[in-house]
Amino acid sequence: MLKLNFIESDNYLTPFADLKELNFVSHFKGATEKDFKKWRSEIINKRVPLISEVKKKINFDGEILEIGAGSCWLSAELSKIPEVRHIYALDFSKRVLQEIAPTIIKLLKAKEDKITQILGDFHKLPFNDSSFDFVVIDAALHHTNHLNLVLREIYRVLKSRGKLVAIREPIKSFSWPIKKKFSLVDRHVKKFGVIENTYSKKLWIRYFEEAGFNLSIKPIFFKGGPKENLIRFTPIRFFNGILYSRYYFIASSK
Repeated sequence: MLKLNFIESDNYLTPFADLKELNFVSHFKGATEKDFKKWRSEIINKRVPLISEVKKKINFDGEILEIGAGSCWLSAELSKIPEVRHIYALDFSKRVLQEIAPTIIKLLKAKEDKITQILGDFHKLPFNDSSFDFVVIDAALHHTNHLNLVLREIYRVLKSRGKLVAIREPIKSFSWPIKKKFSLVDRHVKKFGVIENTYSKKLWIRYFEEAGFNLSIKPIFFKGGPKENLIRFTPIRFFNGILYSRYYFIASSK
């Protein structure tokens, strides 16, 4: 297995960490090889095309921190950008970082020498002020009940002209109550008590502003499977924010 630079410390968890989620991801053994292949296919066919589209709009460079990194697929993709010097991939699950992430990083042919894994809690980031040019997030901000605290920590570690870029954060749309009721993912993780928050655009903006950010929520469409291509190339794209949500966040200091 691929060996990555890995940094851990004792007592890294804060009182705000979701211990039920940590227990779920650290001990869950229900995934089969078929499940893993399906998940791997989603990363290659949906998530990678999404960040490829974002990269057309944002020039990532310098030092980058990914929080809630999980499988580190996002760090893996960004590591291939020549202007990116180094990426610190932070997550609170040692198992995910050491057992799952190396497989994904190798699969995506990342520049693994540019990636350092950090075992940490995003409620208290183990970095000095003004350390990073970018903080990137894939579907992690909604996994806390202390969003203000997390955003203030991100603000603290960003350089004066640094930016926060977040993808796949849920936004309430007209169809959100229906999706919430029938979503197998939500039903599965909530059974274990995992935090799954969903906010309106207005509420997202308020949280970011309270932490000192200016937030832009921008629509994003990308080439993917049949569903994504239908949204991208038909009038259905004009129902973004009503029937579904396809957005990315970019935030900078005020």
